[in-house]
Amino acid sequence: MKQDVDARARVGSGQTKQERSGITRARLISATELLVAEWGIEAVNLRDVGRAAEQHNNSVVQYHFGTKELLVEAVIQSRFPALDARYRLGLGQPRSGRGSVSLGSLVVDPLAELARTEADRPFLGFLSAMLTAPHWRPLITERSDVEALLEALAADVVAAGGSAARSKARLELAWELAVIALASASPEELDTTIAEVTDAVAGVLDAR
Repeated sequence: MKQDVDARARVGSGQTKQERSGITRARLISATELLVAEWGIEAVNLRDVGRAAEQHNNSVVQYHFGTKELLVEAVIQSRFPALDARYRLGLGQPRSGRGSVSLGSLVVDPLAELARTEADRPFLGFLSAMLTAPHWRPLITERSDVEALLEALAADVVAAGGSAARSKARLELAWELAVIALASASPEELDTTIAEVTDAVAGVLDAR
């Protein structure tokens, strides 16, 4: 009986309805990320997302996600864990001497990896667009996983001699500065921008 049900669930080219739904959701998430990075979050509407994802049903986004806010949440949830993992690899590393990781590099390097990778660069633009839109900014800054990461980075700054009273505020400022600056850099100026932003972030975090 179960085999009969599974067979009836198969649609299209050997895919189940659930599999097709997953593919559609992934396309909508990808389209949202690209559009927000290019246009800004306020300029993107749900029909734009559906068209960019090559979906002909005008209600496809509402069907799969419900609201624009939940669609944005899905983009963040699909992308942020990988960025978080990149940052976690740098925590606890030596901060002086040969082979050390500077405070500037601690903040900038994982973002620079996004900027240098064609498939990941749209997420950097997405983050920048969200952080610079007052209504949408809290969906990034007030997420528990983002707050936990920034607290962990701030703890590393304190361990390297930074001010315990100021480190978290400075770290948040430095991280946002790096996201926005790298997202706006052209491919031709990216290496220069990475170096300049790394120095600027180090200056913010090292200031007494």
